[in-house]
Amino acid sequence: MLYLNLLCGRVIYRLVSYRDAILKEMPDFRFALEKWAQASFSVAKILPVKTHASTSKSDFAWICFGVDGEVALFCGQKRVKLWSAASFSSARKVELGFPVDMTLLNDRDGNTRQQSGAIVFPERIHIFSIELTDKQ
Repeated sequence: MLYLNLLCGRVIYRLVSYRDAILKEMPDFRFALEKWAQASFSVAKILPVKTHASTSKSDFAWICFGVDGEVALFCGQKRVKLWSAASFSSARKVELGFPVDMTLLNDRDGNTRQQSGAIVFPERIHIFSIELTDKQ
């Protein structure tokens, strides 16, 4: 099976492929688009998050970045954490401006329980912690 997440505003779809083997000499490949999850904001980017345990394809961790700077951490289809854009500027009482991009930062020691994300703003970069627990 092939999994691919697609964005459509606030809804995240999963493209699934499967094969019907009715005729052995000519297998029939099919694709289906399934509603996977929904965010409370318009999504601009989705990134996979490395986990310490091998998870099933339907229970992987991922993070999505909103067009206004919101961030949500998902485990499978369940949202487990939400950061508002305002929470990134309240610590320093600074107006961050319009968010440009988001990336995930990897530790050199390979620690997958605690990772960091970075949101790029026009004049600064904001780094935030992503903690994965066994309960997620």
